[in-house]
Amino acid sequence: MGLTFIKLGGSLITNKRSLIPAPNMKKIELIADDLAAIVRERRLILANGAGSFGHPLARKYGISEGLKDNKLGISKTCLSVDELNRLVVRSLIKRGVPAVSISPRSIVHGTSDGFIMYRETVLMMIERRLVPVMYGDVVCDQERGVAIFSGDDVPLQFAEELDTAIFLVDVPGVLNDEGRLIRKLVSGEAVVSEMESLSFDVTGGMKKKLSIAKELARKGVRVIIAGFEERGDLIRILNGERGTLIA
Repeated sequence: MGLTFIKLGGSLITNKRSLIPAPNMKKIELIADDLAAIVRERRLILANGAGSFGHPLARKYGISEGLKDNKLGISKTCLSVDELNRLVVRSLIKRGVPAVSISPRSIVHGTSDGFIMYRETVLMMIERRLVPVMYGDVVCDQERGVAIFSGDDVPLQFAEELDTAIFLVDVPGVLNDEGRLIRKLVSGEAVVSEMESLSFDVTGGMKKKLSIAKELARKGVRVIIAGFEERGDLIRILNGERGTLIA
């Protein structure tokens, strides 16, 4: 049985443009309903974005610029993203999903060549049919002191084990310059719509997702970027009925 990665976008499960933490509990619970059905058939690794629990604080304290006079800000940001992850995990457990929170800062650090993760802990959880739930976090970095590890970075660490990666977002999928959904995207075809504000997202927004998605696709992973509106949408996405397939 293959491994499926699913990312719950911060813009989907929070009001990302809020300056204070603002979870979208209805959306979190609907996604949790679908995941409770899917976990019976698939091995899962999950991640959630930070949304309004992380991005405003990360910008305020300049965390993407590295370690400076922002140590207390780093602490506040870590506490805030922990709280959102706890909401996600609690919703999953309530539905019988054996979800386990894993803070990236405990197993990931940054280098000049990218992120390094101690994967064995996560893989052992998956082997035992637990569901690891990682998230956007602040991690130590060898050169900059600290760095932002996005939930989008998680699947690159497990590309050899994955057969499917799904990125849930707050738009129907990848959009062209007219705002229309592109059902299948081959490298270089799409212009990302201004419907998603790329400048607001300190982790790179849709541009980063596309870059990661193409890298995963090159390694043989089926990648889908899709929106989520109602219960059952995640099943439809897995069946190839919704979103953008990255080829």
